[in-house]
Amino acid sequence: TVIALGIGLMWFFNTRESLPLVTEYITGYGQLKIIVLPDSSKLVLNAHSSIKIPQHWNNEGDRQVWLEGEAYFEVEKKMAAPQKFIVHTAQVDVEVLGTKFNVNTRRSESIVALEEGKVQLFIKEKGIKILEKKTNPSVILKPGELAKIDSTLSVHVSDESNIDHYSGWVKNEYHFDDTPLGEVSKMIEDIYGYKMIAADSTLLNRSISGDLRAANIDDFVKVLQATLNLKMNIEGKAIIITKP
Repeated sequence: TVIALGIGLMWFFNTRESLPLVTEYITGYGQLKIIVLPDSSKLVLNAHSSIKIPQHWNNEGDRQVWLEGEAYFEVEKKMAAPQKFIVHTAQVDVEVLGTKFNVNTRRSESIVALEEGKVQLFIKEKGIKILEKKTNPSVILKPGELAKIDSTLSVHVSDESNIDHYSGWVKNEYHFDDTPLGEVSKMIEDIYGYKMIAADSTLLNRSISGDLRAANIDDFVKVLQATLNLKMNIEGKAIIITKP
């Protein structure tokens, strides 16, 4: 049984939760890292991300990690003595026994997409779980459901027919559905650290649909400019966009 997830956040030093001694793994822009956890679970850490895991793994209690950025997890379910696997983030704690899902909390919105199994989400405010709140303090997702937690900590759940698109990045695959170039530029900035600059701001309104495969920023730019009929030049850490 596996867990697939992606997370983005900037909270670690603001949280009030106490941490055990941890080992930290960090990736740079455009870099992926495969990490095997002490319980033989595996994760792929996406670019511009970090993960902290306890130096002394607890074989009896809950398994916990603290993630900043995005990652894909394959987590083993403990059958003899069920142990939750808890991913701590700024807006939400994701608790599972064994399942497959993607979490992305870059910028101000958290998105949890459940492929199979069951997960429970505990909404957090300033790093602390909200146990009593007018809006949902916790949410249980079913397979094929997508939960969005916005900057006000409101939760919106919907059904998604192609839920696995949210974890396609692990295979360098990206799916777009009439997505404006302006939104694509935010993803490129998060993953590769390049900022898109358009000579005419209306060019960022052009949209792209379909599947794109790219292993690096050069591949990404080549596909985008061919699909959108634009000229894109990489200059330093900027991508300059003009009409051909």
